[in-house]
Amino acid sequence: MDSVNQRQKQWMYSIIVGIVGIVIGALLVIYKGESLDLILIISGVLIAIDGAITVIGGLMEKNVIPIVIGALFVVLGICMIVFTSLFSDIFMVLLAILLIFLGILGAMAAFEKPKENVFGMIFSIAFAALLIIAGIIVLFNLNDAADWVMIVAGVMTIISGVINVLGGIVAYKMIKAAN
Repeated sequence: MDSVNQRQKQWMYSIIVGIVGIVIGALLVIYKGESLDLILIISGVLIAIDGAITVIGGLMEKNVIPIVIGALFVVLGICMIVFTSLFSDIFMVLLAILLIFLGILGAMAAFEKPKENVFGMIFSIAFAALLIIAGIIVLFNLNDAADWVMIVAGVMTIISGVINVLGGIVAYKMIKAAN
């Protein structure tokens, strides 16, 4: 009986998570760059709260290290809330650097593959070049790139949500068929 209840909770959980993912993904697509600001503000609040809890724990234990680390987290969280645009730009610059780095690594890996698979090598090099180009575009166009990054993240979140919902429906049908 316990196993049946657990399976029932799992398919319901999958559908709920999927629906939430679809809604969040849609909001990311609709609000684009502004949703990045909201994500940074929410993250800042959570980091500040975590820092405050760490400071309190350090004070209770009379340990300096958690107090200092917690205080740094509180300051970081507050800065993320107050200077959201700055952190948005920092995030986009880090993303651009990551894309360029991944493109370079992809190109290097493509040349290490056996030469018999020319199509695979050409595809890998083309994909690596796209990553490098995307990184350069993001680096020199931070504001518009934030919109595109949030749209891509939103679409990926929607796809993940749909997969969760479909998985929950399949699980439900399997449970129903087993009974």
